Amino acid sequence: MTTRLFIFLGDSLELNADASAGSITVTALGADGGPISRFSPDSSTAITTDDVHHVLRWRDHKDLHQLQGRAIRLKFHITNAKLYSLTPRTRHTHYVPSYD
Repeated sequence: MTTRLFIFLGDSLELNADASAGSITVTALGADGGPISRFSPDSSTAITTDDVHHVLRWRDHKDLHQLQGRAIRLKFHITNAKLYSLTPRTRHTHYVPSYD
């Protein structure tokens, strides 16, 4: 399943999903439909349990602030699992320097 193109505003993504009988991995795609470097399913941490607050993670990324403000699509690789909802969240405060 692939989402529509949207502007990602947040630094994490929460899933409500039941993957206790399978798994869910995710690929982040750019506006052109191609995978974003280091956000592939191979580097995605597989979800394999039932929870309403799964936090999507990719290796080498403690959060997803690198995707903030970008137009992206998410491609879900679902095997024997159910995905109920996806919620962008802001868990950390990132400061942008001001210019005078």
